[in-house]
Amino acid sequence: MDSSEGAARGVFTCELCELSSPYTFYGQKPPNTTGIVLLEECYGMRDPFSPEKEKFLVLGSKCCVCNKTVCVGTGHCGVRWREQNHQRYLFTDRKGNQNVII
Repeated sequence: MDSSEGAARGVFTCELCELSSPYTFYGQKPPNTTGIVLLEECYGMRDPFSPEKEKFLVLGSKCCVCNKTVCVGTGHCGVRWREQNHQRYLFTDRKGNQNVII
């Protein structure tokens, strides 16, 4: 086991609600998993509520329109997924971008 495995790489902070949490990976491939590739680059961490080390939580991602880092919560800052091009959009950015269909 790598001594840095599971170690925080930084602190994820939502630019809208200021939720913050240490994250252990950024990207599409969570560590300790096989056959899992996320559809977007995201911030994540090992699930602290599970003893299984391959379980993980996605904390958030960047909006593809404004590039803000936002959490995936269900509140006002939750980003919306658009299946067609595998991108996330802030709901508020929908108004400024006519190409966004949510």
